[in-house]
Amino acid sequence: MFSRLVLAQLDVGDKTNEITCFQPLLDTLADLADTVVTSDAMHTQRECTVNNLLFPGARQAVQLKRRRLQRKSGKVSIKTVNAVTSLSAGPATPAQLANMIRSHWQIEALHHVRDTTFAEDASQLRTGNAPRTMATWRNLAIGALRIAGALRANSRDPKRPLALLGLT
Repeated sequence: MFSRLVLAQLDVGDKTNEITCFQPLLDTLADLADTVVTSDAMHTQRECTVNNLLFPGARQAVQLKRRRLQRKSGKVSIKTVNAVTSLSAGPATPAQLANMIRSHWQIEALHHVRDTTFAEDASQLRTGNAPRTMATWRNLAIGALRIAGALRANSRDPKRPLALLGLT
């Protein structure tokens, strides 16, 4: 079972990118034993030598092909995706790895919602703690709305998630 949680976030400075922040972000998490951590393709570049992060514990490499149907044109595009894991074949079967890879897109979906619903990329908040604070509030709002939707489907009480969060 995957919890699909945002456990930590870190500001990426103006004159750097995600690559230099990835290892320091992982270092903020206490214990990653028996935990699956996913990252996007930016961290698979050959030039990514941040703290020798060149997959020293890799046990399996996975390649999968994604087919995408463009509804308007009817065209099918195929994209090849590569993944590396420190999990051996015993505890990580192909079906489990596929599920983990699909689960990674939950965070990408969160970024998409933050940008399309809250126009995060267009935000002009750039100083101090404001960008991080707003990202946290956006994550909280999205989580509360998702909880509200799930509860509404089951209990028809959309105020309940806000009450649970003390936001009545």
